[in-house]
Amino acid sequence: MIKYRSIWGAIGFATASVLLGTTGASGQEEKSFPEYKQACVEGEASACTQAGIKFAEVFNYQQAAPLYKQGCDGGDGLGCAHLGLQNLMGLGGERDLGKAFALNTQACDLKNVMGCFSLGYMYSSGVGVEKDIQTAVSHYAWACDKGLPRSCLSLARMYKSGNGVKQDKSKATELKYKACLASLPSPILTAELCKDMLAWEK
Repeated sequence: MIKYRSIWGAIGFATASVLLGTTGASGQEEKSFPEYKQACVEGEASACTQAGIKFAEVFNYQQAAPLYKQGCDGGDGLGCAHLGLQNLMGLGGERDLGKAFALNTQACDLKNVMGCFSLGYMYSSGVGVEKDIQTAVSHYAWACDKGLPRSCLSLARMYKSGNGVKQDKSKATELKYKACLASLPSPILTAELCKDMLAWEK
């Protein structure tokens, strides 16, 4: 029998895949690194971001950063979001919360779910910006509605605990189910299993 923690782990894995751009986050067909690099040279902003992701996948964040910047400067929200995340976490260099906030704001303005989720985190925790729970809820809710499981889970935790919002455990459960469904397709997740998972939690 699959245990409760394993199911949430699967959600985390699915979310990580989206954040890394490996499940079609860019809307592009998968290409090789040389193909992305060439397309980047030819001015395709999203290809620059995808080339950066190839470097990040092997933990070469220093090489990824300038490619993300090219993508971001060209109007690709995913590039802004990845570069924002690197600055937020200090990947490949020193942590720069000011840059992280600016880049994630730009990404969110470009309707990128990863950028909006990161902004939600920054506002909810007061990292790099004054704490503002209502703004955090707004960003989390938007990213959740667009199908980002991790954002649904973050929002669920807030409703379950009443952290900055009126406590609503039914709403929290609804959001967890939505997060589970958003993680489909997965080798171990099905709609029925999502229901079972929430039943085990009670």
